[in-house]
Amino acid sequence: MTKPRFAGVGLFADQSDATRNLVLEVTEEADHHAGAVILEQGRPVDCVRVIVEGEVLVSRSLPDGSQVSLCTLGPGALFGARSVLDGADHGARCVAVTAVCCAEIPAEAFRELMASSTTPAVRFQQSVVRALFRDLRTANQRVAELAGAGGDEVDLVELDEVFEQLDG
Repeated sequence: MTKPRFAGVGLFADQSDATRNLVLEVTEEADHHAGAVILEQGRPVDCVRVIVEGEVLVSRSLPDGSQVSLCTLGPGALFGARSVLDGADHGARCVAVTAVCCAEIPAEAFRELMASSTTPAVRFQQSVVRALFRDLRTANQRVAELAGAGGDEVDLVELDEVFEQLDG
């Protein structure tokens, strides 16, 4: 993966060369064709992915076997980080809507970056935290929409799906 291509990705667009180089040392590029399942719900996560190009549909299987679409992720989106950090299986299914190129950081390397105290690593950690909080803010907005849509009653299955998006 070339630095200019990676440098333009939302999560790392404002990073110094030192931070980008630190992450590039452990990052691999992976291409997925449209329709490819990138992550399966309920499976362990082996790396953290940042979408460089393309779109990924995030969906969740319900107990009745149906799939509910949660969101579509585009360039700059980070996914798999929470599962890598807390060791939980992935909470949703991620499928390439278009051809997708991802920057993939192996789980162990990601955990090491998150534990490091070097200046470039701390800057990377700040970017990850900002991305996670952005996801949380989006989920909170969706919860508020659901709460307002049905008066005082909120569909708990839909709320569960929104919170699962945070795990995905």
